[in-house]
Parts: sequence; C-alpha cells; structure tokens
Amino acid sequence: MNKPVFLIAALLLSVWAGLSHAGKEDAAPGAWRIETAHERMATSAPAIEAQERIVVWGEGRKTSPARAVHIRVDAPYAQVLPLVRQTLARYGSFELDETPGNLKYFSSDAWPEVLLSWRPDLRAALARRFQFPHLELAGQEGALTPDEVAARKAAALASTFSVPQNRAELSEFHVKHAALSAVLERGAESSRQGLSRLQVNVFDASTFFGMPVTAISIARHDTYPNPDYTLGRILKETVKFNVLGGSHTYPVSRSSLVPADLFESMLAALEPLGPDARLQIADTPLRWKKIPPPAEEIKPRFIKPDGAAPVLTAEAIPLPMLAKTHYARDLLPLPDGDVLLALETYKPAGLVVQLWRLHEANGQWQTALVWEGWRGLAKLALSADGRSVWFTATQADKAPLRWHVYDVQARSLASHAIDADTLNDSYREGALRRDWSLDARQRPVFARSDYGGKGLLGRHLFQVWRPVSEPPQTGEAWEFKPALSSPRQAMMESLIQLVSWRGSNHIWTEDPYGLAELDSGTGRVLRAIPLPRRFLGESTTGIANWVPKPLTSPQRGWIAVGFVLTPELSSSAARPCRERSVGMHVVNLRRGDVPFSALLGCASSLRAAAHSANGRYLALGAKHPPPDLTPLAALWDMDRATSVTLAAPGNAELSRMAFSWNGASLWALSRRALLRWRLPPSLRDGAQAGSFPEQSYY
Repeated sequence: MNKPVFLIAALLLSVWAGLSHAGKEDAAPGAWRIETAHERMATSAPAIEAQERIVVWGEGRKTSPARAVHIRVDAPYAQVLPLVRQTLARYGSFELDETPGNLKYFSSDAWPEVLLSWRPDLRAALARRFQFPHLELAGQEGALTPDEVAARKAAALASTFSVPQNRAELSEFHVKHAALSAVLERGAESSRQGLSRLQVNVFDASTFFGMPVTAISIARHDTYPNPDYTLGRILKETVKFNVLGGSHTYPVSRSSLVPADLFESMLAALEPLGPDARLQIADTPLRWKKIPPPAEEIKPRFIKPDGAAPVLTAEAIPLPMLAKTHYARDLLPLPDGDVLLALETYKPAGLVVQLWRLHEANGQWQTALVWEGWRGLAKLALSADGRSVWFTATQADKAPLRWHVYDVQARSLASHAIDADTLNDSYREGALRRDWSLDARQRPVFARSDYGGKGLLGRHLFQVWRPVSEPPQTGEAWEFKPALSSPRQAMMESLIQLVSWRGSNHIWTEDPYGLAELDSGTGRVLRAIPLPRRFLGESTTGIANWVPKPLTSPQRGWIAVGFVLTPELSSSAARPCRERSVGMHVVNLRRGDVPFSALLGCASSLRAAAHSANGRYLALGAKHPPPDLTPLAALWDMDRATSVTLAAPGNAELSRMAFSWNGASLWALSRRALLRWRLPPSLRDGAQAGSFPEQSYY
C-alpha cells in the first residue's frame, strides 16, 4: 500500500478517536496506536515470542492492549464486503459463515444498546409490550400515582439499556441483515504455542442507524500453557487450600489482542471508499450510541450558612460521667428543662449502657442514673405530650431485647417483653434497635421490606408493624403485627424507608424517587413528591447514605431529606472541599415542592439534624474535614430561608442535636461532650399546645 497515504489516514483516525473520548479517563482510551507486544503483554504470551505488533488504546501512561477493535464505515455493505474478503484472503484461510443476522436474536457486544438509541420505534414497541402493562397494573394496585405511571412510561420510551430476550415476540424485530463471520484458528491449546483464534465479523448495520453503515470487528483470543503451572506450585497451593477461595494457578493462560498487520491491512483496503465513508474506530460500539438529552432535574436553591451573620458559640457542660464514657449515644431535652443522656460507658465488668437525667439548679448540674443495662439504648423517643420516653435495650448479657418506657413526671420505668416471632426475625430485631419511631398514637412502630407477599406486582412488600394492643401490664410479651402492607416496594430499586410523621394518620416514606404518602389502612399511595438529586452518582434518583433519617415538622408542614452531593458546591478558592457537600432538602408538603435546600458545607457525612418545637428552625451538625476537624453546625430559619453559623469548642463530630422545649437552648452531643447554644429571643421557637421539638441522626 501507499505508506504516506496510510499514515495520513491513520493520523486522521487518531484525531477522531481522541476527540470522541474527550473528558473521559481510565475506561475510555484517548486514541489508538501500534506497539510491539513485548511492551504491553505478559512475558509468556505467544504474541511476544512471535515479536508481533498489536493495537494499543490510550495515551501516555493510560494505555492497554486492545482486546477488540470496532470499525464503522458509512458505506453500503455490498461495497464494503468485497474489500474485507480480499483482505482476509491475503491474510490466511479463514472459515467463512454468511448466515444472515436477525434483530430478534442479535446480542453481539453492546450493539443492542446502539440499536435502541437510534430507533425510537423499537424502544416504543418494547416499552408497550413489556413495561406498560406492568406500570398500568402498578397504578391500579396503588403502588404508583398516575403522574408516576406517566413519568415511568416516558422513561421506558427513552431507555436503551434493556433488550429483553423474548423480543422475538415482536414483529418489529423480525428483520434480517447481511453478515459475515470469519474465523482463523492456528495451533492447539495443548501445544507449546497454544491455540490462536482470530475472528472478524462484518454485518450490515443500516437498520441500526437508518442510513448505509457497515460494521467490522477484529479480535484474536490466544489460549496457551501457563508456564507457572508446575508441580511445585500445585503442591504449595494444595497445602494452603482455603475453602473460602483465594488465588489459584490454572494450567492455561488467556489473552486477547488485535494484530496490527491485519488491522492496518483492513484500513488500507477500505481507503478507496473515500472520505464520505467516514471511517470511525472505537474500542466499543457504545461510542456510536446516540446520546439522548439529559433527563430533567429539579434544581435546588441552596442556602449556605451566612458568613456575614453573627456566629453563635456553644458552651461545654462539664459532667463527670462523660469522662468515663466510651460513646455518648443519644440526647433528649424534656419539657421541664431537664435533659436525658444515653451513654455507653466503661465498668470493671465491661461496657454497659446508662440513661442519665440531668437537672440544672442555681447554675449547677445535678445528675441521676435512671437505668443501666447491657446493650441497646441507641435511640430515645419522647411522646408528643412530653410524658413518656421510649427506648429498646437488654438488661443483661444474652437477655432478649425489651421495650422500656420512662414516665417523665413520676420518674418511674416500665419494661415490656417483645414477642418471640418479632425477635426471631433478624431484620425486625435490627429495626427495633434503632430504626423505629412513634406514630400518631404515640406508640412505637417500625418498618421492613418483606418477600412474603402474593400480590399481582410480586412478593416484595413494604410493611409497617404496629403493636396489636396497649402495652400489657401483666408481664406477657407485647405483640407486633403488620398494620400496613404496600405493593409500592415492588416498584423500587432499593428499600423504602419509613419517615416519622406523628401528626397524621397517614404514613410518609422516602424512596429512590422522592417522598410518598401512603394510606395507613390500605397501603395505597396517595401522592408522591419528586426530590432533587440526593447523592453522588450518574443517576438522579436514589436515597443518600451518611445522612440522618428524614426529619418532619407537622406544625409547619415540611419534611427535610438529607443529601450528599459534589464537593464543588462547598468549595472556595480559600478553602477547597475534598469530601462531600452535605445538607437537607426542605420539602413543603402543602405545595409539594422544594423551596430551598439547607447546604451545611464540606464534611464526610451529615450526622445530626433537629427542628424547634413549631418547626420554625432547622439545625444541622457534622464535622469539618481535616486538618481542623472542628464541629460544623448551622441554624436555618425555615420561614425566611436564612441561616446562622454555629461554633463549638473541641474537635469532635456532632452526633446528636436537639432543641429545648421552651426554645431557649439548642443542645448537641459529641463523643464525650455535651454542648449548649443559648439562643437569643429572636431565634426562639417554644412549644405550644400540640407542638414538640424533634431530632434525627445518622
């Protein structure tokens, strides 16, 4: 061939490849080039012994041998095929198969996704046959709202990721296309050189793109004896055999490559087609996937802590018992101004959990031990009237988990056994330790997903468990049963979470798409509120990790939902963020929108959240990332969407925050410190009849 002409063509193709991969790293090479095999492959590979040249993807240090090369030629199959045949004939004696391909069975590489990206008619046929009936049934069964059904139908019409195997049922896929499969085998797997299988596939891709296009792929797969597979190695691995698995040496090795001589010959053969053929080279057919417009997102209005506003600084409360604390677990202000602390602390016999009541008198703190046990006490919950504190814990080693309820006024403690059926289920028992809440009747409830359903949408149900009676007074176990079973879980990619909502008989939940209100009797969805993005990743849906449970305010009608987003949101020239941007989206339930999002700042996680008694103020707490590691906290006015920065001494993370009932104080808990911000009158929101402060944590 004319070498200068080929070099020009190769240069143009390299430029195209580099442009097509702009902005990608690691997985997507920037360009291709030719190198000798010994520069890129294992020393035992046959290509090294034969001193072959191979195709390599990438630029600089981010390079790797091409496992396959895909060539797109914008020219009719009838023009391209003779040129390919001539190239193959000069290269060797290939075994040829010209069986036509068929869309109903086509599954080569990533081509099905490419097909759907260019063919909305095929996407529509698949969606209407395989997805629409299920979505319509979900609407009828109360698992999705009508708006959600419509939104998911639109998403199904745009989706290119799934081509069901039973697409053969659809006449739209009964389309044949010309194809050629050429295979050249040399050697044998047991021989010293091993077995080399070179395969070239050519097919008419015109039906994919709606224009004359021919697709070519080249790949060679080598199988050869592993020189490291020796008797000594086998005996050594036998002695160190691990039933759980581990590294093993296998008798054969495998490698995939693209021989440069055939690749160059193929390019030279296609050269006469001219520039209109627009030769394009890629490592995967996905490079030719038609990119849809980005999905519409709800754009949040972030409100950061106001750097110009006065900073409120907390005071540390000196308490002797905190010096021996292994971990401070929970904090709960009481209506009379006292504070309950749940601590895990050291004793000669080991770690124990303790519940303390703190009382301030004449500037001094008095402490009284309310309860001590073995394990549990991970969460405290106060009834809406401020009279009863609930928690779960075990009294002694190997004792079963029990409900405990503390009478705030009488200062007495009652204990209730939990029925064996509930405790024998590890998921339910785990939920009883910390993932429970109080309902509108001020009784504990918990949720879990269950596979025991037999509904039309599948077995996966979201269930809310409630006690079947008032707490027994005669010592028998307190029984819990499912009070709600919703098929909505069957329509979700991840588990639904129960959102505490003590001001309504309806149930609020968080799912990958947003918030949903369920009928407490039937489990049918009453309405769904989509949310902005909540976590890092390509998808706009999903529940965030490393954040508190959603926090609710029945009085003002909002729910705050945690997010963990890109660090750029919290970065500045003076202080770049290398962790995450954390905060909470505030959802107005009356309007069904997100008026603003409270962006706390840069942290690895959002640990604590609390609202004042009437929901006027929202407080968030975490910890600054290294090097300072100081507490990170702020206070938002929910009516005005303004904020105040909160400062605190020490370098520990704020694990709990809670407002006092009279609104004069904001409390916080770190590992071994109790903190208090004294709020000025302008920032106070005291409890009234029927209102109460609430907190949440991660």
